[in-house]
Amino acid sequence: MNHYYIVSDSCLDFSPEEIKAKEVSLVPINTVMNDIEYGLNREQISLEDFFQKIKEGERPTTVAANPSDYQDFFEKLLKEGKDFLYIAFSSGLSSSYANARLAINDLQKAYPDRKIGLVDSRSAATIQSLVLDMALSQQAKGKTMDQVIAYLEENIPYTKVEFIIDDLFHLERGGRISKTKAIFGTALRVVPILSMDQEGKLYLSNSVRGRKKAVRILLSNLKENMDSSIYDEVYVSYSSSREEALSLKEAIEELGISKVHVYEMSLTIAAHTGPGCLILAYGSKKKRD
Repeated sequence: MNHYYIVSDSCLDFSPEEIKAKEVSLVPINTVMNDIEYGLNREQISLEDFFQKIKEGERPTTVAANPSDYQDFFEKLLKEGKDFLYIAFSSGLSSSYANARLAINDLQKAYPDRKIGLVDSRSAATIQSLVLDMALSQQAKGKTMDQVIAYLEENIPYTKVEFIIDDLFHLERGGRISKTKAIFGTALRVVPILSMDQEGKLYLSNSVRGRKKAVRILLSNLKENMDSSIYDEVYVSYSSSREEALSLKEAIEELGISKVHVYEMSLTIAAHTGPGCLILAYGSKKKRD
């Protein structure tokens, strides 16, 4: 039997309705604030209310699933007769991938006749959503799990993400960039443009004066680098301004790109970026730096 399920985690940006429609199972990577644990993708609190709490002084943290959590989650699928491929949040940003591997190693011994796959997406948020859709599109073409894994390993290096944020210290507090980089970027009083490298780690790729100029650079880089043979859809997500995201979508469509998705960011990632984050992801002619 060639059927298998594709599994990911709550770091991607799909809405709850789309997650259900795609029949994708998500491992919770929960957000904790004031001793309250919030689950998947804005099911318990809106981003607007979430950011209001941060403005009032509360500080969120995110909690990666441990190997035992993964084992329980995955074993439930196996007991239901489901083989699966897990596409994990970037190993460059979290222990999620390593913890999942430990769980899968044990489960493979307990279920030697079952097929279990694991891919490090080296991605997060919008670009992780893109990577998941790449996998689903290959599965829909009848590709085996091994073929999908090979396809992702070949093409993930050619997925590109760039994003802008208002405050680098949100990323620093979450351990996603160093304090030195946060201080340096903030001191320049410019809008930082960040990206992800080959290892799925964040780096500051550019910085400009003015948010509108930063958005124009995102659009210019897309126009120059997008490769529809990698994937012909573009993904945009935002943490606070839907109007800005929709304006970017319109500008992208004016380039002749018709498949543009706009998402509100997942709670898990928004906890680290803060409000004012705008993300653009696509397939690129160039490998990640």
